[in-house]
Amino acid sequence: MKFFLITIIFCIVSTCSLFSQPVIQVRGTYQPQEIKERAEFFAQTLNLDSSTFIQVLFSNHLPDNVDGFILFDDNREKFGVCQVTIKINNQSHRSHQYLTLAHEMVHAQQFLTGALKKITAVHFLWEGEHHQYIRSIPFRNRKWEKQAIADAQTLVQQYHAAGIQASIH
Repeated sequence: MKFFLITIIFCIVSTCSLFSQPVIQVRGTYQPQEIKERAEFFAQTLNLDSSTFIQVLFSNHLPDNVDGFILFDDNREKFGVCQVTIKINNQSHRSHQYLTLAHEMVHAQQFLTGALKKITAVHFLWEGEHHQYIRSIPFRNRKWEKQAIADAQTLVQQYHAAGIQASIH
């Protein structure tokens, strides 16, 4: 099944390779176009390219105190594509969902550039430095999280400064 999904993604990305933007799909929200516009802006600002397929999923079933997370599947060597799945808590306030989207898009950039690598569920490599047992490191003390928090704020500010139509309810 995974091979089939990667094959389909490769075909979609190959078809869209004339564009420099990644393919972005949004599901599980009543505002998919607005989320997609923001994701496209963030992707362009972060220089994510057309070899990336980004799926943004909104869900009511995230663990407690989790606003969002990213799953990264790098198949560039085999198939020429990466699949990024971003899950966002559908119960969060919309403005917080936008910030979470930006935060997770920064993580996508970190993974795509190789600055962040997941070795195991509890072992990450950040800019060549090993971080093991990350569950013992407070979230806001992780270097890649510090960068994602700061860059997400900047991305949201740039989005608003660009004057792109947005409505926060």
